Amino acid sequence: MGGTLAHEMMHAWLKLQGCKQWEWERSVKQGICNVMKFKWLEWFCSSSDFDARYKTNEKAQYARTLKEYIVQVMEWSEDKVYGEGFRDAMRAVELFGFDDILRYIVNKGKFPRTPGEWGR
Repeated sequence: MGGTLAHEMMHAWLKLQGCKQWEWERSVKQGICNVMKFKWLEWFCSSSDFDARYKTNEKAQYARTLKEYIVQVMEWSEDKVYGEGFRDAMRAVELFGFDDILRYIVNKGKFPRTPGEWGR
């Protein structure tokens, strides 16, 4: 549920930044929102008190396995909007960093495809 909330809150954050998401390709808006979901899942499962949140090690392991499954579905999805969009967003974040990509898409409504397009 936390990952889904992170995804939806990213939509809200983009709207608060004045983004006209309805003009963007769906793969851009869903892709960056799924990156936020991914980042939340990574944070949640790696936090120092993760195991303490669960009453048993079995429940903690179940949560880790569920997180791995959700990430794998996002990474391997053949869906153009959610799968390709997520992979495009992750590549952009890996190349340029999360904060810089957020600034870029807020201004341009798309991901940079090459370092030259980035304008550096």
